Amino acid sequence: MRWIATPAFGVLLGTAVISALIGVLLWRRRGVPGGILLSLVMFAVAEWALVAGLEAAAVGLSSKVLWSKLEYLGSTCTATLLLLFALRHTGRIDRVRLRWLLWLLPSIALPLVFTNDWHGLHWTGFPAGPAGTNLVVYQHGPVFFVILAALYAYVLSAAGLLIRDALQAGIARRRQAFAVLTAGLFPVIGGLLYAVNSSLFAGVNITPMSFATSGAVLAISIVSF
Repeated sequence: MRWIATPAFGVLLGTAVISALIGVLLWRRRGVPGGILLSLVMFAVAEWALVAGLEAAAVGLSSKVLWSKLEYLGSTCTATLLLLFALRHTGRIDRVRLRWLLWLLPSIALPLVFTNDWHGLHWTGFPAGPAGTNLVVYQHGPVFFVILAALYAYVLSAAGLLIRDALQAGIARRRQAFAVLTAGLFPVIGGLLYAVNSSLFAGVNITPMSFATSGAVLAISIVSF
C-alpha cells in the first residue's frame, strides 16, 4: 500500500493516541461503576480513529475502501459499549436479561459492510474528493442509513439513561448530567456533518474525533463527581 501523510491522518492519529491514553487512565480507575466499560469505549474509539486515519492516508480506492470497512469494527463497538456503560453506570444492566442482543449491531453491520462489493447497498459510489487532495467521497446506499439510525439509537439511549439518572440525584449529579448532555452533542453533530457530506469536511469522517471528545468529557465527569 502507498501512503500520504495528510493533515487528516495527523489529526486522526492524535485522536487515536489521546483516546488510548484516556482508556488506560480509566482502566486504572476501573473500580468506579462502569469504569471498565468506559475504558473499552475509548479503546474502541482509538481503533476507529486510527483506522480512519489510515484510510485518509492510503492511496488507491481499494485500499481506502478496505480501511473504511474496518472502521465499522470501532464504530459499532463504540456505540454498543457506550450503551452497556450507561446501563452499568445507572444500575440498570441487571434488568436487561438479553443484553447480549445489543451485540447484534456489530454482528449484522460488519458482514453487510464487508460484502458491499456484492450487493452495493451500503456504498453506491466512490467519486474523488476535491482536486489536489487524497480524499474519496463515499456515496451512501440504504444500508448505511439503517446502520446510522441504529448507531444513533444506541448513543441517544445511552445519553438518555445517564441524564435521567443524574437529574434524579443531588446537585453534583446534576452537574454531571449537564456534562453528559454536552458530551452527547459532539457525536450527533459530527455524525450529521459526515452523513450529509458537508463541504467543510468532504470525504473526512470526523465522527471518531467527536466521540473522543465526548469520551474525555464523560471520563472527567464520572471520575470528578
